[in-house]
Amino acid sequence: MKTIKNFILTPVILGSVLINTSAHHKTATNNEIRSNEGAHKTMSLVNKKSRNYFITNNYFIEINTFCHEKTGNLKMLVSSAKRTVKKLELSVAGTIIKSQTADLNYNGFPEILIHTRSADTEAYGSVICFSINTDSEIVKISLPDIYRNADACKGYRGHDTFTIENNTLVRKFPVYNVNDAGNNPAGNTRIIKYALVGSGEKLRFVISEISK
Repeated sequence: MKTIKNFILTPVILGSVLINTSAHHKTATNNEIRSNEGAHKTMSLVNKKSRNYFITNNYFIEINTFCHEKTGNLKMLVSSAKRTVKKLELSVAGTIIKSQTADLNYNGFPEILIHTRSADTEAYGSVICFSINTDSEIVKISLPDIYRNADACKGYRGHDTFTIENNTLVRKFPVYNVNDAGNNPAGNTRIIKYALVGSGEKLRFVISEISK
């Protein structure tokens, strides 16, 4: 985990909307954008240059991405209703495919979740999470390594999808048997639920439930 502090001044806009200004982005459907009353919003960002704004829990969040085939670049600004703003930039392996906000631990501060996917045929999915911990810091939180849990990784070969359900991070992927071909998994779909626990720089994801 990493605490990020970098302050600038910028106007704060309050409300309950998500705006996408990319001329190259497809028009969002009702299923892709959910109101602030639903606790989180979603926007697809596949292989495009995109600028998105999220307004939630009295925070104004701007996310700029540029996705290549194998890497993604992210710039993010977070403004609070009080006065402070955080700014960060990072590159990620794979493609940035989606961003969301949600209050995963019900503390009144939103989390920002950046969904990524590897460029190989297995399309390994992951989520980078930033928790707005206070008006002076953002904490970066990574998912625990799936291979450190024998029940979670059994039959795992990527092709993950991530969603937010009832403010819980949910991971789903097809389960492969030993002799299954790469495009023909014979097992069921495994569902893993992650809870966000702890506080401050000790925030972390833990597996709260694993389906058979």
